[in-house]
Parts: sequence; C-alpha cells; structure tokens
Amino acid sequence: MEVQIIKDKTNPILKRREISIKVKDKVTPSRIEVKGKLAALLNSKPELIVIERLRTMYGKQELSGTACIYQTEERLKQLAHEHLVARDAPKVKEGEEAPAASAAPAAKEAEVKAEPKAEAKHEPKAEAKPKAEAKSEEKKKEYYSIISQEANRLGRIVNTILSFSKMEAGKRQFNFTEAYINDVAENINRSYKFHLEQKGFTFSLEKDETIPIIKIDEEAVSEALVNLVDNAVKYSEDQKFITVRTGNKDNYVFIEVEDKGIGIPPKDQKKIFEKFFRVSSGSVHNVKGSGLGLSIVKHIVDVHKGKVELSSEVNKGSKFKLLLPLNKK
Repeated sequence: MEVQIIKDKTNPILKRREISIKVKDKVTPSRIEVKGKLAALLNSKPELIVIERLRTMYGKQELSGTACIYQTEERLKQLAHEHLVARDAPKVKEGEEAPAASAAPAAKEAEVKAEPKAEAKHEPKAEAKPKAEAKSEEKKKEYYSIISQEANRLGRIVNTILSFSKMEAGKRQFNFTEAYINDVAENINRSYKFHLEQKGFTFSLEKDETIPIIKIDEEAVSEALVNLVDNAVKYSEDQKFITVRTGNKDNYVFIEVEDKGIGIPPKDQKKIFEKFFRVSSGSVHNVKGSGLGLSIVKHIVDVHKGKVELSSEVNKGSKFKLLLPLNKK
C-alpha cells in the first residue's frame, strides 16, 4: 500500500496537523490499515490519528481522504478530561440552585474505598493489580473513543463553516469530471452503514443500475449527500430508517435521502435552505450543528445547474431529492 501526502498544514487553534492523502493499493484498505501506514510515514502514533474521510476516486485504483494528527498524548488527555467534566456535571435547570453534596454519596464513596482494603487482607496483592490495570486500559479506550468522536464532530463543523465561507466568497473551485452517481452512493453506504447501524438505524441503499455517467464534481456531490444523511440522523426520533436512492427523472439523474423523522411543516419548507434557519419545533432546538448543511447542499446543486426537491410531512418523515442534469450547461 502506498500513501501519498497531498496537503499538510497545522491548525494552531485545535493543536493538530490536518492533511490530505491519496492511497494506492491492489485492494481497498481499511481505515485501520491506512492509519497504521500513515503513522509509520509521519513517525506518529496511530492512536493520535483520526481519519476523517476516505473514499474511492472514480475510474482510478486509489482513494482520497483527510486525516488529523494530534500533537501529544497530553493533549488527548486534556480533551478527554474537559469532555468528561462537562459530561458528568449535574444539569441544573434555569432558576434552580445546584444540588448540594449529600451525605449519602459521601458515605457510599467511603464504603467503596473501604471495600478494597478489606479484600486486601484476604487476597494476594498480585491478583488485585491486573484488575486495576484492566480498568485503567478500559478507561484509556473510553477516553480515546470520546476524543475521536468529539474531534470528528468538531472537525465536521469547522469544515462546514470553511466550505460555506468559500462558497459565499465565490472562492471554492469545482472540478467537473465524468462520474457515476451510484459510486457516490456506494461510497457513502460503505462509510456510514456500520456506524449508523450501531446507533440503531436501518440504513439501506437502492441503486438504479440504468442511470448514465454524468459530469459532476464528485467530492462536492458527496459532501451534499453526507449533509443530507447527517440531517436525517439528527431529526429521526423513534423511527430510525434512512434510505439512499438513485434514479432517472426527465433529463436528470437523481440521488435522494429519505427518512422517517419528525418532518418539516409546510410553512418552513421554503426557508430551510437559508443559512442558520431552524424549523420552529421544540425538539429541533436541542439538535447540534452549524445550521449551514442545507445551504451548502443548495449551493452545490445550483453550481451543477440542478435542483432540489423536498417532500415532507410532519411526524412522517422527509425526502430530499438532488436532481443533476444529464448534460451540464
């Protein structure tokens, strides 16, 4: 496997290196394999590396992607500590005082502390040590998992804001090449299916094998599709079903994302592509995000001289269809 670094820059705010890579291999490698190769190439530790994106380049035996390398383990521990403090802090409603420490938890803590001492009198110390080490290793894995998730989430928000800023300023360059929409859909399915199933979603892909190859910016269309899938995840509650579908319609090839989420009221459907707009629903305000995802989707489709169709019903779900012309004018 050959890994080539295309871009390499340092982000002083997040204290990490951000790199773009190309990967060549006879078979499609896993992210773990790429991470190991990248660690050896950069003389870094695999656990300090987060692969943010890795996708197949159409018509070539190679992949492209982005990765972040954090500077030190101390930085990782700091992030883990900050996250755990925020996560475990008691939530206090507005107008209420923070609950005072009660005697019961203190007594329980003293009881827990006393138990190992009592056990130590009857059990050899050598048996207690591996248990402590095991717990320590479990905690490390938990911390690294948290860091990876938060780094990925923060990275997506930063990338979204940067992408939108470039679009608004007219500085984003689009590279139109012949591509197959089914490949774009398949890459998203391969990247997200396992992750979403772990969250309890049923994630399915329905491809129309008759659709032709068209000229698109594959990376931009992938970004639009990821934003739609991300929205479907955010706004799904009890019914966790997401379907990505491709097909033909008139003089367009389309790719669409359908969910069974909370839906969008008719009065808001024309506004959802405006930047920072949020649907006027109580549960929606608890959803985290930049508020730019659908604005970016609309901009990308406009650049392709295409259009976006929305079909949505409150409490039944939404369907976003991206229609891309057979011949870009």
